[in-house]
Amino acid sequence: MPRGVVQKSNRLTGHALRNANLCQRSLKRSKDAPPLARKAVEVRVSDLQMTRIELARQSGISRGALRDLELGIHTPTRNTLERFIEFSDEAGVPEERLDELRDLYAGPADSMENVIARLELKAGSSPRLAKKVGVSAATLWEYRRGNFPVPHEILRKMCKTLKVDFETVEPVWQDSERDRFLQRGFPQSMAEFCMLRLRAGHAESDLLELGLGTAQLRRLCYLELLPWARIASVAKSMCRNDDEIRHLRDLWQEDYRRQKDEGLHAFGLRLKKMREQQGITRREMSDLFLVGGKKPARIIKHIEEDGHYSQQAFPAGLIALLTDPMASEGDDAKSKSSESGDQSTDLVQSGNSVSKNGRPAVPVNGTPVGSAETASRNGTAIVDRTEAARAAAANRLEIEESLELRKLWEQRRIRFHLRHRPEMQLDLRLQREFFGFDVNDAARILGYTSLEYQKIERGIEQLSDSARSRILDALSQAGNQKVGEIFQRRSKRDTKRVAWKSPGSVSEMIRLLAIREGGLVPLSRKLRDAELAGISPPRLRAYLQEEETPSWSLLHGIAESCGVRKLGEVHINWIHRYREQLKQKSNSLLAVELRLLIAEVAPTLRAFAKRLPFNYSVLLRDLYRVEGQEPIKWPHIERLLRAAGLPSSSERWRVIQRLWEAQN
Repeated sequence: MPRGVVQKSNRLTGHALRNANLCQRSLKRSKDAPPLARKAVEVRVSDLQMTRIELARQSGISRGALRDLELGIHTPTRNTLERFIEFSDEAGVPEERLDELRDLYAGPADSMENVIARLELKAGSSPRLAKKVGVSAATLWEYRRGNFPVPHEILRKMCKTLKVDFETVEPVWQDSERDRFLQRGFPQSMAEFCMLRLRAGHAESDLLELGLGTAQLRRLCYLELLPWARIASVAKSMCRNDDEIRHLRDLWQEDYRRQKDEGLHAFGLRLKKMREQQGITRREMSDLFLVGGKKPARIIKHIEEDGHYSQQAFPAGLIALLTDPMASEGDDAKSKSSESGDQSTDLVQSGNSVSKNGRPAVPVNGTPVGSAETASRNGTAIVDRTEAARAAAANRLEIEESLELRKLWEQRRIRFHLRHRPEMQLDLRLQREFFGFDVNDAARILGYTSLEYQKIERGIEQLSDSARSRILDALSQAGNQKVGEIFQRRSKRDTKRVAWKSPGSVSEMIRLLAIREGGLVPLSRKLRDAELAGISPPRLRAYLQEEETPSWSLLHGIAESCGVRKLGEVHINWIHRYREQLKQKSNSLLAVELRLLIAEVAPTLRAFAKRLPFNYSVLLRDLYRVEGQEPIKWPHIERLLRAAGLPSSSERWRVIQRLWEAQN
């Protein structure tokens, strides 16, 4: 009997007539069956012209499975339907009719889920297809459900194994990848670029080998587009023809202009501009955040130029520091404080150590007087101002400029998280990252375990609005405390910075100046440039370790060359040290006071002898006689006092005169 049309029953006899009637009854019965069952009956009756028994015998499918398929009792297995399709294909059924069967079972090939379902149908089962391409059945299930993106090479291998034309499947994969990236918030051009990258089989790290820089790749991770000139060579290596290159270029340039208009790169650039206006170096910023490593300033550079996120140099601290009024007005305030302090300082002139009340600042016995009242005014003022700024750290984060910077940062960070984990609870994640907390820190603050908080932040555990509000408030309070610690470190740093202006002793002045200049050797070089000869690094070290005490004239020259003007406490300490040094060499109190007076006004005895009407040898003879406690006339002592510029009405003159009377 020729295939194609079922002959009329009046022309058939016997078994042929019986079979024709069975086929007709099957067609009538299938009108109320599901679409897949109805189509299977139509193929069997109209195209194959077989009864169910004949089809079961020739195809190897059981009669029960065919009956259930045609009656629509249950959906057939992939193996059953594929055997039915293979037999029909071998029998010459048109491919269009078989595609209708596949569409009814797996859906049209317009999505990756349906494409994989059709491939599983062709393979006979999901485990069989997974085994052929070398993946697990669970992974294939994730591919089909859309939980995992299907790698381009895996899809090619599936089609090759099952002898399916890959060119008909690849456009579906491309559309699926584009949609996946667009749903994550990618710009259209970036979605196209990532699809081409995956099609070429490149991971993100492979872009470095294609000529992209590390900083440029980091910006792409934040969905920030680069100028087309920087990405053109990489794009050409992934595109197959000029049409794809032109299409990608047009999309890229349009999105790049849009991002530029939106100010997407403004956060880092704003921070850099504010930092430079305030004269703060990157190293100073990194030191406040306790950033370690060989090059800590590089972290600040990456934040400003590459959009890098750092848990150490966290955004809340950066914004609070750079928007704090003390950051921009601190230098002026410090200079004013220094000037006012200098005006109230008793700077010793012409070797006289006299306080405002006219009494000697240091008595003969060497006990310092009033040193406690002359504590560092600069340091105290800076601590007071910084404590006030630290107490207002939370308020600083609510000021308009701070809120604007935070909004810019959140815009960039949201793009990053949408790219990696679109299901993330962004408000919780951004609040935690804004204050530089990791998961363990947040869990400790909130009382959760690390795993519990991760489930909350990733949206696995449901969270009520009140619980969400409490979490945000707790993170904010702990974060403000963390910002306050940065202000405390800045307070200590600023105190140390200006401590050299008001040192408390000789050794402290040398130490602070050495710190300011970067060491004893640079300090010695600076003094040599100021034409102070004979001050080598070993000698400065001796001054620092109190192994040697210079003359006041030399010490005053060091201070003047380095800009130290508040020398009241240093002078008191020098008198005490120099007197003790002289007492170790001489038992004569008169000799100690005379040499102390000479050291205040001249660096050496020879320099002091130039003030006298006689030569250096006569000066030595008189000093040796005093040190030997030999009788000496008062005019010899008086001419030394007058050469030193000591007024006869001063208390110190009278003290030296009483010492002379006691010795003679």
